[in-house]
Amino acid sequence: MRMRTWLLPALLLFLCSVVYAQPAKLKKANQLFEEGNYQLAIPIYEEILGREDLAQAKIRLAESFRFLGNYKASAQWYALVIGLPECRPEHKFYYGLMLLRTGDCEAAERWFKDYLRYHPYDPRKQRLLNACDYIDGLSREQVGGVTLSLPEFNSPNSELGPAYFEDGLVFSAFRRSEEDPLRAFLDLFKVTIEDRNAERKYSKPKLFSSDIQSRFHEGLAAFNNDETEIYFTRTRKVSSHSPLEPEIHRLEMVTARHLPQGGWSNFQSLPFNSDEYSVVHPSISSDGKRLFFSSDMPGGQGGKDLYLSFFENGRWGPSINLGPAVNTPDDEVFPFISDSGKLYFSSNGHLGLGGQDIFWTEEGYDGLWVLPHNLGAPFNSEADDFGVIFNSTEMEGYFTSNRSGGMGKDDIYFFQLAILGTPVQVDIVNLTTGDPVPYAKVISSCSGDTLLAGPDGRLFLRLPECCTLTGLSEGYKARSLEACERKGELAADTLFIALALAPGVAQTPAPEVVEEVMEKPFDGYLANGVVLNKESGKPVFQAKVRLTSVGCTEPEAAFTDKQGRFSLPMEEGCCYRLRIERENFFALNLDVCAKEGKYEQSFNAYLIPYASDPSSEGEGEGLPVKMDPEANTTASASATDFGFDRSPEGDRDEFAFRMNVYYDVNRTSVQKKSVSELTRLLQLLEDNPDIILEISSHTDSNGDSASNLTLSQKRADTIVRFLISKGIKKERLVAKGYGESKLANGCADGVPCSEEEHQENRRTEFRVLGKVQ
Repeated sequence: MRMRTWLLPALLLFLCSVVYAQPAKLKKANQLFEEGNYQLAIPIYEEILGREDLAQAKIRLAESFRFLGNYKASAQWYALVIGLPECRPEHKFYYGLMLLRTGDCEAAERWFKDYLRYHPYDPRKQRLLNACDYIDGLSREQVGGVTLSLPEFNSPNSELGPAYFEDGLVFSAFRRSEEDPLRAFLDLFKVTIEDRNAERKYSKPKLFSSDIQSRFHEGLAAFNNDETEIYFTRTRKVSSHSPLEPEIHRLEMVTARHLPQGGWSNFQSLPFNSDEYSVVHPSISSDGKRLFFSSDMPGGQGGKDLYLSFFENGRWGPSINLGPAVNTPDDEVFPFISDSGKLYFSSNGHLGLGGQDIFWTEEGYDGLWVLPHNLGAPFNSEADDFGVIFNSTEMEGYFTSNRSGGMGKDDIYFFQLAILGTPVQVDIVNLTTGDPVPYAKVISSCSGDTLLAGPDGRLFLRLPECCTLTGLSEGYKARSLEACERKGELAADTLFIALALAPGVAQTPAPEVVEEVMEKPFDGYLANGVVLNKESGKPVFQAKVRLTSVGCTEPEAAFTDKQGRFSLPMEEGCCYRLRIERENFFALNLDVCAKEGKYEQSFNAYLIPYASDPSSEGEGEGLPVKMDPEANTTASASATDFGFDRSPEGDRDEFAFRMNVYYDVNRTSVQKKSVSELTRLLQLLEDNPDIILEISSHTDSNGDSASNLTLSQKRADTIVRFLISKGIKKERLVAKGYGESKLANGCADGVPCSEEEHQENRRTEFRVLGKVQ
């Protein structure tokens, strides 16, 4: 008896220690995950699941294995995640992606289709619905079209991010730290190139510049056209908030000038660098006016997005997100802008053959970037492929890959495109004066490509057969001519063509060019911004923007122009609440301050539509906006996470949004874990005090339909009562129970369905019915 009484408290003590240990282990695992140490986080999550069935641990395991490239293990965990109440639509997308990576493309298509019911406007929609055919097409190598070789300067370590410079290449490679031999840092190295007897030779790599080298990372360089300026990525040291906290290291972009006697000086940090996020991977256009880069700054589409900055009036302007057609919830990195205007980059968010794939995109007629094209094999493989560059002819270049068969971890590959067709030089000129037409566009009927001429009105292409070439430029009439390939002995000789455009009104759609930047309201502090539709990525026209503050001058409200731009003055030393409103969109609130030394605060603000907006059709489709560059510095801000997913139901002009609200079986009270979701809805109503919401509740088909209708009505009533108790007026709320009358899938009475499919029908949604008069 005494032994039993001793064992009881000991057992209780052991159980208590387990209970208290779990949160600590979860915190540690989450910290490792956020730091990218997935290998260390995985065993801790697995240990936690051995003692507790925790949804977050399963989700993090699925994500960890995905980030590590272990697609089979990731798919196994996502298979468990999709059956959880905490499953979100993106989890279904990633499950499909993992199935695709492991060869089950038909199952992948089914899950992509399920994901698209919640995100019907995803730009990748057609590719996701036809994933099997799309991947099959990418896998077919371009027979005879591309040759690859592995330069001998690669080593057993990593070489990556090549750039052309002078008579060779500058690239990044790891070196061991003298202070800590276990740590390695990126440095810039150079090799010279010599072509001898149809064979390319490289010198031994040497440190590129001691002026640039530091104790930490320097790498991933780009040069302007005359090679007098370098742009590169380096480590940015951020001061800790406490002596007990570890140092934070971000990445930033820096520029420097090439000295006539050699070496580099005048190092300057670019204005969009920040202690709060990283800015990396520069690429500058041949005219020196556009800088492309990647960043995880707030307000983007996901992890790392591609951005653009214009050089105007002697300085780089604010960063502009390239939008949802290019950027995904995952990572878009390593941009390279070619002389012809094509933007190459790498992404693990668009469908591809491996982890990171190489893509290209270009600006469309409406000024928005088009859906990217995958380069396919042999550029892309089952591994990570990234960092592509082309020479001026765009017939050869280099890229980086960690595919099997290389010399190290990451290797730089040289590629050459086969000469297929007659080389052609096209000069686009003014029919009246004979002067070049800078940056004119030419469309080839053979390839469908849109080619961009340089500042001299000249471009190069190849003719595989007779093709129609159509020239376009703002302020000129479009003109077409037919050109045919050379044959026989002259096949390799360059064909010279002059395409003369007559001044006048363009006969085909052409982008509206913004010739002037917005005029400053006054020489002081400014809040500048671009307002975009979160779903379509297009500028929002006629959105009302106003600043409010206590004790400070409040300017008159402004309305966005067709490019979604606005500009408002601020009083020095004052902080404001910036509010953006537009019919058929949820309002957005942001905080902005006129800080000393920061004369301009710039924003990419994304509005969430709650209804179709016919009044905006045809509006807001201009070029990427060039905002006022005459500010001292810029900041970046954007909408906070909306938190609600669109419902797949699409039979009404008013959009429905799904809430993660859970109930016990046959109960009307919500579970405790749903309170945060109700709080988010309450905040949405407070931020939009004039909207009327329908709160709708739905059940599955199990049980009696009349009972289900009654149960769903009571559940909707419960949520409305909660919101009224928090101060929302009852005339702004409509409770509606639909029972099983609006199933999200085909799981009606008598249809055998899984528990997951029934769970999909047990949902709570809201939609905007109108506004309070």
